[in-house]
Amino acid sequence: MLKVGLIGSGNIARKRHAPGWQKLAGQAIVTAVSDVVEAAATEAAGLFATDGAAPTIYTDYHQLIREAEIDAVDICLPHHLHADAILAATAAGKHILCEKPMCIAIEEADRIVEAVDRAGIVYMSGHNELFYPAVAGAKELLDRGALGTPFILRSHEFPTGYPASAVPGRPAEGTMMVGWRANRATMGGGVLIDKGYHPTYILLHLAGAEPVEVTAMGGTYVAQMDGEDTALVMVKFANGAIGQIFTGEGFAFPANDAKFHAIGERGEVYGNRYDLYEKPRGFAEPSRRSYPVEPVGNQQTFDATIHHFYDSIATGRRPIQDHRDGRRVLQVILAAYRSIEEGKTITL
Repeated sequence: MLKVGLIGSGNIARKRHAPGWQKLAGQAIVTAVSDVVEAAATEAAGLFATDGAAPTIYTDYHQLIREAEIDAVDICLPHHLHADAILAATAAGKHILCEKPMCIAIEEADRIVEAVDRAGIVYMSGHNELFYPAVAGAKELLDRGALGTPFILRSHEFPTGYPASAVPGRPAEGTMMVGWRANRATMGGGVLIDKGYHPTYILLHLAGAEPVEVTAMGGTYVAQMDGEDTALVMVKFANGAIGQIFTGEGFAFPANDAKFHAIGERGEVYGNRYDLYEKPRGFAEPSRRSYPVEPVGNQQTFDATIHHFYDSIATGRRPIQDHRDGRRVLQVILAAYRSIEEGKTITL
């Protein structure tokens, strides 16, 4: 029985992570919950109450790590607190699942990589969108060489809709960029390091090659926040392929545009979350694979993330994305911010 401490009790913890752990009843149990707001921790703990017993509540995650009877932690904190929580849990020998991003500074990432390697624990970056069935199907096709040498890869992340607005986008109050997300210091930037983290790790995962150059542009058009609400990033890979990341919170992208798209010498693969298209070179029409649509938003990807984390601990297999992958994604995003600020291509 894996004993878990839930660190952070906000919406992502209560509405997405908690159901995943509940589905592992009999294999894993949340024994401790923390949040600086005690009422939030109490609400989260109530989700795991059984037979009159409930997780121990803490308002200090350091105390939880020191005192709670746990084997692992699930970190769901604001971005700027991730590194501190990871390093504290690593020092205590706890396995770690952490929401994206792993941290917000490359110096933090280097310390984490060194600490995790030294501790010999399982660290998994919570890159949940890799578990969308169409993304997983595309990765399988690319890995077995269906496209041959890759040329171009794209990955996008936008809201699927927005309320009526006087401007061609979402009204500021209708975006998610509020509270700590609207602050550059606690966010680590703007939308690129938040919503844009998903298409970045998807792009790197599908590319299967090291990124070597980054060029980016960004702007703030709708959301009232310190950082950018829209970003476009170009990535050059060591194998010569070119990648594109396009993300934003200020407006909704056309629903018929592919979430990911890979083009190579033998054809192309593209799709969204539950539809995968493969079009060999020379064919007029693509084949289509449609997967069952999850009825509760993207909950299945969070369930799969948590179950994969549990399986990695139980079997000793490397997680689909570990601490080095977390560092690589952050490196690309921070290089994009440098490119925006300096107006030039950044060599990694």
